[in-house]
Amino acid sequence: MNVTLTKDLEEFVETRVRDGGYADAGEVIRDALRHLRQVEEGDLAASPELEAMLLEGLDSPKMPYDRSVLDRVAEKVIAQRGSGK
Repeated sequence: MNVTLTKDLEEFVETRVRDGGYADAGEVIRDALRHLRQVEEGDLAASPELEAMLLEGLDSPKMPYDRSVLDRVAEKVIAQRGSGK
């Protein structure tokens, strides 16, 4: 299978490899597709890290909970998984 990326996405992939988070471009793409599958299948919410962050946020009266908060938390979990944490 051959995939053509936009210049922006190609630079993103190259940066992820250069930063040491991934061994090669294929690994970045495979990880991205796994995350896409999790999001589409609703499995992202099953992440223990995400659940803990959401529960912590719900207990905090300092930050209102809305879609933007969920998006930021999900992005943080995805970034942590990508870095191997």
